[in-house]
Amino acid sequence: MAGTMVKTLYDEIFEKGVFNGELKGIKKGIRKGIEKGRAKEGANILLRQLNKRFGEVRVDVKEKLYAKQDPVVLESLAEQLLDCKTIEEFIELL
Repeated sequence: MAGTMVKTLYDEIFEKGVFNGELKGIKKGIRKGIEKGRAKEGANILLRQLNKRFGEVRVDVKEKLYAKQDPVVLESLAEQLLDCKTIEEFIELL
């Protein structure tokens, strides 16, 4: 009987650990997905601003822009764009 109780307690603790681990993984995945979505949206907005200000943006510039995964970096680039007189000035920031 004591062996059964220990096994049951062990199983319960193990299941809680697995559940908590899965929950952590899900939360981490959601955070990562949100962050990726923010970065993509930031790059989209910045690209629209560049197109409006300087005309059609070259493919290599678009690729560099979309390679930026940090929304904070993209926000900073959007602010710095306001001071750029040419697309070349902006490209130097990338």
